[in-house]
Amino acid sequence: MKLKVATSNEQGNILFNIHQSKEDSLKIIIWECFKNEAAFKEHLSSKHLQDFLNLNVVEIENGYVTKLIE
Repeated sequence: MKLKVATSNEQGNILFNIHQSKEDSLKIIIWECFKNEAAFKEHLSSKHLQDFLNLNVVEIENGYVTKLIE
């Protein structure tokens, strides 16, 4: 939840949701959306994200770059 608060306060963050798999309660899915690639790249180098990743409690399974369909 600390990561959600810190990420949600980043400039360029549009969405940050945390979901738990119904099939596997140990699987957590985080949906993040940023205004543009520059904001996402800034997020990737943010201290709060690096601190979280350095805890070694998560394994990144998939990442997707998408385009909004309007």
